[in-house]
Amino acid sequence: MYVNVKDFGSSGTGVSDSTPAIQAAINSIQNGTIYIPEGEYVVSTIALPKGKHINIVGSGLGSTILLQRENGSSILQMEGIGTTIGAVDRAVFRD
Repeated sequence: MYVNVKDFGSSGTGVSDSTPAIQAAINSIQNGTIYIPEGEYVVSTIALPKGKHINIVGSGLGSTILLQRENGSSILQMEGIGTTIGAVDRAVFRD
């Protein structure tokens, strides 16, 4: 399955918070690909629930940019059983 975060209301303008749209896209599938098109996406923490097999892809280096909403917060967190097992502070998208 393939979903685009813009279908969930993300604008990619770098102004509004894209966290709810990206999280909704992740929550909508069990296995598949989340596509984040070219643009700047302001985000806080996005949870990747345990048991899902999801690829997150963008439009390429310098084209899809995730901006931290709050300085010092993680962008992505992978959830374990009742605990966070890992976090990513930056996201880089490759062609």
